[in-house]
Amino acid sequence: MTLDELANTLPNGFHDSAVHTITLDYSKHEIRFHLAVWVGDLDAKDERARETYRMCELTLSDMAFCVIEPPDPRCPHYEKDQIIIDTGEVDKLSQLPTIQLPPVQKGMFVNWMFVQEWNSFIYVAARDARLHWCT
Repeated sequence: MTLDELANTLPNGFHDSAVHTITLDYSKHEIRFHLAVWVGDLDAKDERARETYRMCELTLSDMAFCVIEPPDPRCPHYEKDQIIIDTGEVDKLSQLPTIQLPPVQKGMFVNWMFVQEWNSFIYVAARDARLHWCT
């Protein structure tokens, strides 16, 4: 499953998800994100129902690359204890990536994650995306 396909199974995709940790495991060719995913119902009358988040682990396997742009120096990113992201396909990005991304093998997906607090991107390429809900 691609990251976009997985995002489409979630009520709000990965929009406004809070990243707690990122683990790159080069020996397993995996990236693991420990996230609080926004699963709230935007149309709910109760604010708590609208702002519901659920912890999960997102695993991208058969990783080709993970490119993390440095934070914009004008952003006060050190003041935050988490980062908030949104995701999408690189091919559908309205602007070209600011860096040259490596080529990937056929069947791999390439996605961006925009980090609000950094005003910069994380780019990932992998073959499979899985989500495991934490209890």
